[in-house]
Amino acid sequence: MKRLATLALALTLAACASGNNSGMQDRKIETNVRNAITSSIPGTPAAIEVRVDKGIVTLTGRVATEEDRRKIGDAANDVKGVRSVINNIQIE
Repeated sequence: MKRLATLALALTLAACASGNNSGMQDRKIETNVRNAITSSIPGTPAAIEVRVDKGIVTLTGRVATEEDRRKIGDAANDVKGVRSVINNIQIE
């Protein structure tokens, strides 16, 4: 009985720790994606929103050209840890 309680506690702690690590990893990816976007297109609008959930990046906002939209999506996709990119950026 005592072993079972110890095992249950260990599994609970491990699940909490892995969930927390995912959040920290997502914040790191978000920062790296923002930096990559800024580097790829000088003068990138600050209105580009970046959200990350479990390595999946969602981009929203507006840009002037399809080429800018593509470059931003490609820059996000090249960041380490990004599993996929959902590019919802619209052309003005």
